[in-house]
Amino acid sequence: MFVRPRIHLLLCALLMLCVWGEAAAQSSSSRTLTASRPRRSVTGQTSSTLDSSFPPSREVIYKTARNAKLRMAIFDPAKDKVKGKVPVIVFFFGGDWRVGRRNQFYPACAYFAERGFLACAAEYRTKLVDRDSSPFDCVADGRSAIRWLRQHAAEHGGDPDRIVAAGASAGGHVAACTALIQGFDDPNDNKAFSCVPNALILLSAVVDTTSEGEVRRRVGERGEEISPAHHVAKGAPPTILFHGTEDKVMPLKNVQRFARLMREAGNVCELVTAEGQGQGYFNHPAFWSDLDPKWFNETMQKAYDFLKKQGIARDLPAGGKPASEPASPKKKAQ
Repeated sequence: MFVRPRIHLLLCALLMLCVWGEAAAQSSSSRTLTASRPRRSVTGQTSSTLDSSFPPSREVIYKTARNAKLRMAIFDPAKDKVKGKVPVIVFFFGGDWRVGRRNQFYPACAYFAERGFLACAAEYRTKLVDRDSSPFDCVADGRSAIRWLRQHAAEHGGDPDRIVAAGASAGGHVAACTALIQGFDDPNDNKAFSCVPNALILLSAVVDTTSEGEVRRRVGERGEEISPAHHVAKGAPPTILFHGTEDKVMPLKNVQRFARLMREAGNVCELVTAEGQGQGYFNHPAFWSDLDPKWFNETMQKAYDFLKKQGIARDLPAGGKPASEPASPKKKAQ
């Protein structure tokens, strides 16, 4: 007479175990090696509304790979700051080579467009657009993006000889690989155009893919092949790195070593540390609502000043907006 209740209890226990296991698996798979995942804003704004708050001037498809159409959002420079061909900057989002979206850097694009840049945010293959993609595909796409800009920047008013590659976390790795890694080129690329940018801005960047932990698990045993720290050589573009002292994904010591190797090779390399900060501290509050906006403004300002020292960013025409003025969302038309 107690058989059925016992069976019922056993089935309930098994069901609970299955539910718990599924939840644990989802929790594990959802962890990414970058803290650039969007959070809901206190005002209700989320990452998805960045498109309307910081709207691009237009977008282009710069590459098609395995049926994935890779887009690049383009922000034209403010008209009162245009004087001849303008410098170009392209941002690569973070997301551990698996997830992430271009609009993470729409506020940064707006910031640089206000200061006379042709600013771009490039898509590259993640699991969101190509389930079979790998970090090696991401590297190839980053190199394709720089080549596309070299070839087409002038059509959009940009100077093909003043191109800056920037990126965060895995996107910082993609940016660094455009300059430091040989090979991993798409066979359809026009190699008459160099994929090496004229400067690098690396934000919480993964500069060593042989590092133990989550980075190693994502890249696998071939990590050294696409590890920027293992391919430093003389002649690399001027580089500035921004990194939090409490970064758990790419420990500061790895980034300090990379900066030292760059300088020992005779390259210009500056490292700006953020005390007590981890991954993603530099994001605009429109993307991460609980961030202090000072980090975004300070990071953008220091990056801009660095590019001025390298002769890439130039003084604005008379009457232009001061470089210290932060980017802000555009108001919607009433």
